[in-house]
Amino acid sequence: VNFKKAYEGPNTVRVQIGYPSDTQYCEEDGDEDLPLGKEFQDHLSCFTNRSDGVDKHASKLVEQLFISYSDPDLAKLSEAERLEQERTSVTSLQVLRAMVHNQIMLLPEDDSGRSKAYQRTMERVRLVQDALNAFQSPLKIIPLLSHHNDDIVRETLALLATILYRGNRAVQAGFEYYFLNTREERFFIDVQARLQRSVVATRERRALLAQHRAKVSKSKEMMETLRLKTQGKKAAAKTSLAAAGQVSDEIELKTLEIKEGVHEVEDTSDALRFKDDGYIELILRIMGFMCDGHNRVLQDYLRVQSDNIKSLNLVGETTSYLQLFYGSINPDNIALVTQVFDTLIEFLSGNQENQAVAFDRQIIDAINDVLRLDTSHFTDTPELVCQLKQSAVVVLQSMIEENDPQTIRLSKEILETVHIDALYENMQKAFEEARQNPGEDGEDMRLLAFTIHHILLGLQDFGQKHWGKKWLFSYNPTPEQAGADAVLKDDTMSVEILRGEELQKVYFRVKKKAALREEVKEQLKWHISRESPTDKLRDFLEWAQDIRSDISFQQRVRKHRLASMLIAGRVFWYWSLLLLTIALNVFILASWTAPRDFEERLPEVENYFFPVLISLGAIHSLLSLCMLVTFYLSNWNNFVFPTIFYTIFKLETPKKSHSSINWFGLQSMYFVLFLTFSILSLFFDGYFYCFHLFIIVVNNDILGRVLQSITRNGKSLLWVAALMLVIIYVYAIVSFAFLRQSFDRNEGLFCENLGQCFVTSLKYGLLSGGGLGDALRPGTYSFHEPGLKIIFDLSFFIVITVIALNIVLGIIVDSFSELRDEKSKAQEDMASVCFICGNPSFEFDKRGEGFDKHVKQEHNIWSYLFFFIHLNSILPNDYTSIEEFVAQKLSSNEIDFFPANRALSLAETEDKNAQELTELKRMMQQLLARQEQEDAEQRRQKERQEHKTWEKRHLHESHDEDYEVRETTV
Repeated sequence: VNFKKAYEGPNTVRVQIGYPSDTQYCEEDGDEDLPLGKEFQDHLSCFTNRSDGVDKHASKLVEQLFISYSDPDLAKLSEAERLEQERTSVTSLQVLRAMVHNQIMLLPEDDSGRSKAYQRTMERVRLVQDALNAFQSPLKIIPLLSHHNDDIVRETLALLATILYRGNRAVQAGFEYYFLNTREERFFIDVQARLQRSVVATRERRALLAQHRAKVSKSKEMMETLRLKTQGKKAAAKTSLAAAGQVSDEIELKTLEIKEGVHEVEDTSDALRFKDDGYIELILRIMGFMCDGHNRVLQDYLRVQSDNIKSLNLVGETTSYLQLFYGSINPDNIALVTQVFDTLIEFLSGNQENQAVAFDRQIIDAINDVLRLDTSHFTDTPELVCQLKQSAVVVLQSMIEENDPQTIRLSKEILETVHIDALYENMQKAFEEARQNPGEDGEDMRLLAFTIHHILLGLQDFGQKHWGKKWLFSYNPTPEQAGADAVLKDDTMSVEILRGEELQKVYFRVKKKAALREEVKEQLKWHISRESPTDKLRDFLEWAQDIRSDISFQQRVRKHRLASMLIAGRVFWYWSLLLLTIALNVFILASWTAPRDFEERLPEVENYFFPVLISLGAIHSLLSLCMLVTFYLSNWNNFVFPTIFYTIFKLETPKKSHSSINWFGLQSMYFVLFLTFSILSLFFDGYFYCFHLFIIVVNNDILGRVLQSITRNGKSLLWVAALMLVIIYVYAIVSFAFLRQSFDRNEGLFCENLGQCFVTSLKYGLLSGGGLGDALRPGTYSFHEPGLKIIFDLSFFIVITVIALNIVLGIIVDSFSELRDEKSKAQEDMASVCFICGNPSFEFDKRGEGFDKHVKQEHNIWSYLFFFIHLNSILPNDYTSIEEFVAQKLSSNEIDFFPANRALSLAETEDKNAQELTELKRMMQQLLARQEQEDAEQRRQKERQEHKTWEKRHLHESHDEDYEVRETTV
């Protein structure tokens, strides 16, 4: 054994495949172990390459496996040749499996599955899987499941599970084609047979184990009886030393015999403990991977094979298999029970027919059993219990997540069957344990608490919808349970999704709300397009994509403690700098005295000025540095260079987002200059602190819009200014040619050369109220015709002073008016129309529970944003049915999952009104039926009365006729 371990080396990824990780390479002495050592890896390298991880020679292994059961000449092999062939088949299966397994081992540890490193490695895994699938590996090895060699069956199952890892779509499609076009029955028969054999074997072991435990108990009773007899015999033999020795020898001999019997029985009991002899866990994992990603075709086909002669319901068989473990879950079988629930999650998610089958097979009883599980036997492995309960409650969640009529009927029965008190107890216990472990160690418990909380919310919604707003569970939670529920509710949001014709309500957990910065929320609120409901939602998806990227970056930055502290203190930096800047400028106002020499630029100050300035200035510079670093840390992911930069260096121009910031833009330059001027002020007596007063514009919406009114149409203003310069230049040339004598040097009017003439015309032409003619000296005309001077003055006044300057002012005023109108329009839109569904506010005030509640709880725009972030934070394989539906819509940039003109609160009102109308109609029908009955009764009574009257008259007439006849006869 020691030589074997030395030859194979440690069972770590680092030693076996040379990747820097100490993770276990493969399980030892399990169903999925692999040969260890350099020899096996060298053998594997003969069938791999660097492109897709699989060499074309690997197809020879697949063909060899196919021949191993299909070649008719195999029956002629000798026993030794047959054994050698089977060993070759086992090795071939192991090599094919190791191709994928080695790539899986390279996946990053403790990763959410969304990092680029994980995506690259997972793409490599898919390439290997697809390459093996191209050789038709799964289809050609399925018949090996019926092989008589148990090792070949195990390796076949392990290879199928590896090729299907993470629900590879191409491999699933291969299984679909194989099942639907070959009428394959062997796979289903083998799976059912193994499940049934496992049930029989487990029950037999339990019966034998009970017998052996009874023997142990009986032996222990015998030992106790012998001990009591021993004490009596020793007391009686005290008088005789020889008799006492003989009694002791007899007692020791009998005690030794009984102890040996007890040890023998206990050793036999250990051998009879639960074992997964039929590789049930592997089979369940394969079926789960077949349906992974909500593969509806295989979900249905595993339930019913309509094209086969005999249909086997593997969904029902798998659910019934749980009955084997009622009240007997222990450390030996807990992994298998967890796998059963994991497989059922893939069977039931989004498939109402499979859910009905599972419910009919008492799946809720199995979930209740797990919720009531005695955890005293799992003190060393509490994480296994957490995983089991998480899998069980996810099965329950998948059965109630939708809102279609079939799920509603099923939910009603579930609500009457599931143990609500057990759900509350497990939620509270998981919450308490998670609170004791606030880091990653408590994440599994935290996830379990949230999942149960969302189930309870869903059941409450269902009960209130069908039994009224005042409906409550029959179980009253304890104060501790209610407190846990309230805390979990703070980090839970909900959205309404339109799927088909049904509105679905989805609860989800929100992680790290603080990652969504307030400035980003304000930008979205005021700058999103509101032209039409469709434009709003499409622009919202674009904003959501940018914000998801920003939040992802913020979360990475906040993992560093110093960066997290700086970003968390950005509000403190702003207000501290604002107050300190005001204090410094007030101090300068009170301290500066003008120097006597007019050429001196620095002020005269008292002795106390410099110590105070340096002390406060140093703090100011430090805070300025913190604010600059915080700005760049918060927005590093949004910085872009000017477009010309990418053009010059022939680089790919990045997609411009709503949060993009130019490296050389006004905003980024402001913070650089802020720090620069703060440092310069220390050396120039505080001259530059006046610049820092512009900080009042930062985070001030009103002043920001004032500046924006100037910068918004900056290009138009620049072109108008350029036109004004051209016009003034033309007038300067005319002045230089004809009006030089009108420029008085004593009044600052210079025109000794064209440059002076242009500068003078520019200054006084813009600053003088009457234009350039107002500034020039009168009475010195040299024009032959005085009318030309009038034309010159009036034209300059009209073109520059009246038209051009008013154009500039008009552009600024129009920009400010546009900004004001946009803000008013946005405010009116937010106050009167739901952003998500587009319904007017009066609809909710009239028919719902108020517009404010609707936009804050039912159709909260931030809830939808966090829902998109939630989808981006989990693996696609872990999506629920509705989450996958939304993810597919997002990937194709479709918006029809938003509940346009729909809301559950309005639908409930409509349902209520419909019920009231139905009830009113029923009452009217009852009244009409009663009225008809009364009218019919009256008609019958009237007819009866008429009949009686007729009878009386008829009898009277008959009596008169008889009397006349008798009189005549007489």
